[in-house]
Amino acid sequence: MNTISKATSENILAAKSAATLRRSSLLQRGNSVAMASFSRLLQLGLAQFIYGQTIFLGVLGHLLERKKAVPSARGNSVAMAPFSRLLRLGLAQFIYGQTIFLGVLGHLLESKKAAKSAAMRRWSSLLSLSLIALALCACQGPWSYWPEEKEEYRGVYTIAYVIDGRPVTGVCFQRLLALDETLSENFAYYDSASVTISGNFSGSDTTITLSPQSVKPNCFDGPSDMIAKRGKTYSFDAVMHWDSAGRAVTSHYTATASIPSVFSISHAYTPTVNGERRELFYGDTSLTLSYPNDMLTYNFVPEFDDAVRGVLVTIKYDNVNGGENVDNSINKMMSSFMDESILTYSPYDSVKQSDFMENFKFGDVNSIDTLFFMSFQIPLRSVDFYFYATDQGYVDFVNTTLASAEDPRIIPVTNVKGGNGFFSGVAVDTFNLYMGWSKEDDVEFYAAKGVTNCRDTSWSTKACRDYLYTFCADSNYVASECYAPAVKVALEKNEVWDSLLPPEIDSIAKQEAYWDGMKRYCIANNFPASQPGCSLNYNDCQVSETLNSCKEVLWNWCADRGWPLKNSPQCGTALVSRYRLNNLNSDVLKQVVNTWCEENTDDPQCDYQK
Repeated sequence: MNTISKATSENILAAKSAATLRRSSLLQRGNSVAMASFSRLLQLGLAQFIYGQTIFLGVLGHLLERKKAVPSARGNSVAMAPFSRLLRLGLAQFIYGQTIFLGVLGHLLESKKAAKSAAMRRWSSLLSLSLIALALCACQGPWSYWPEEKEEYRGVYTIAYVIDGRPVTGVCFQRLLALDETLSENFAYYDSASVTISGNFSGSDTTITLSPQSVKPNCFDGPSDMIAKRGKTYSFDAVMHWDSAGRAVTSHYTATASIPSVFSISHAYTPTVNGERRELFYGDTSLTLSYPNDMLTYNFVPEFDDAVRGVLVTIKYDNVNGGENVDNSINKMMSSFMDESILTYSPYDSVKQSDFMENFKFGDVNSIDTLFFMSFQIPLRSVDFYFYATDQGYVDFVNTTLASAEDPRIIPVTNVKGGNGFFSGVAVDTFNLYMGWSKEDDVEFYAAKGVTNCRDTSWSTKACRDYLYTFCADSNYVASECYAPAVKVALEKNEVWDSLLPPEIDSIAKQEAYWDGMKRYCIANNFPASQPGCSLNYNDCQVSETLNSCKEVLWNWCADRGWPLKNSPQCGTALVSRYRLNNLNSDVLKQVVNTWCEENTDDPQCDYQK
């Protein structure tokens, strides 16, 4: 792509240079000299013309064939989405070549005809203007869009799936939020909900009822002992009673999905620096490859049937003991702009979505016949690849619903009747690999990188706050950021508050650790009256009307835990103060705050709400 972009830039510059040649100079040199000067440029323009035409018409021809196999309800938007970039590339090359070729030809014709007659010059000018107008019409612009009556969906999106060999989990419903509306995923947007899935679970046909999750009640889980099965069809049914723009409504969503019967990873191959490939088996060991061999690919060959319409891949990695070989092509390219290496995976997560590939055909070849991973994409130590074979419902969601956010011409396609989103049947296979390294490789480990990143952000993110106490315990609280956690842990163990602090710290640092650690202890334990140091923190966090650092620490503590109002009542008071002081815009949060204040009339923060 870089080569194409560079060549295209050079072509544009060449065309601009040709257009600025003085007409008088051409007339003086004569037609033969002019032809010699422009012959190479003509060849270049013609080559770009043919190259772009080949790409554009070739892909367009494939899509026209594919459209015959696509139900008319989907339309062109489904077929066009996976190839939009390739079509744009071909069209761009077509236009650039056309502009260069015809533009230069127009100049030569104009030069030749200028020596003959004024009439011919007028025809040449008219021809040039026509060619320019034709080229402009081929460009992307407002004329590429067509008006149509399209009602935008403003309701609830369903994200639901059944995976073979697993219980049903993570069936989620998400409202479309306004641009200035605050996300409230820890609180139910509905008044009541009934969610069921019917089909074969654990060997028998039955209907299971899903229950809302405790931390994210807009997501639902089924019974843990009800396992879905390959080759079976499942029916989804959900009824939601909720408030939509101040009006009570009832929404009913239904969908059907089938889990593919045939899908597995039949073969896997590792690359080698000598160009050969070695077959891999589950649990095998391979070695990471450094630049420039890091672009060599690991190949996974699946066995599948026609029901598999796409493959989604996620990678589970070891973020405690694992790491990455940073001697790769990406870091080589970025070394001139950045001093530190870039990691492909987060030190704070252990699972990452890698790629999604739709299953379509080029002749007799399927796009998922081989799944590729470049060497630098695979972390070190134990790695689990999860290959999820999806049905058409998920493919339509990716190609239309998600793609329509970037291109309004694409009309979303959904298999959820009464709503939007998807309900998908998924078959899964896994492959385990241990990725090793040699002493010559440049390796960075996630644990060390995670600490560095957190120090750069003053441990201000949720991921860093979650990781802080593990890091401090493993390092015996010797780092300065661990002084306050040491005090908190000591108080929770009913030990002397400074028993875990390093003996060499000075009195000022020790005093700061006490106040910060006491604040953390009081917040986490709901300001116990038995601890005298919590009275001041209670006043700052729970009673004070104004914003202060204690409130911010409390807000983060509650948010990191999903705002557990029932088990941690200090978070109810915190939500009321945050809603007011941050001017949060959310009908859901407004209802939660009002309900809290009705049930807790002695809450000091509720007095400020009135």
